[in-house]
Amino acid sequence: MVKRSWLAVSHFAWERLGIDPDTGVVPDGVESQTVRALLNLSVIVEAAGSSMADLAKTTTMHGNVKDYYSTHGIYAGRNTSPPPAQFLRLKNGE
Repeated sequence: MVKRSWLAVSHFAWERLGIDPDTGVVPDGVESQTVRALLNLSVIVEAAGSSMADLAKTTTMHGNVKDYYSTHGIYAGRNTSPPPAQFLRLKNGE
């Protein structure tokens, strides 16, 4: 079992969208946007001196619950074991 140590300080990275920061373009498709969003998040986390393996919780937001299954597979494949807790929010509270 992997033990995680809890820090007294929390860091938040809000709204890490799947936008390419170099071009400002949003890739086509929820899968490509998920990959880009995770890359964007990892850059921020690593710049703060941490890593994706240190994440305790993430929240994903979707306009359609069907997108969750696609994004969850990508998310699960890019995280360490055990993965951080993942919460799902639907646009407009659907």
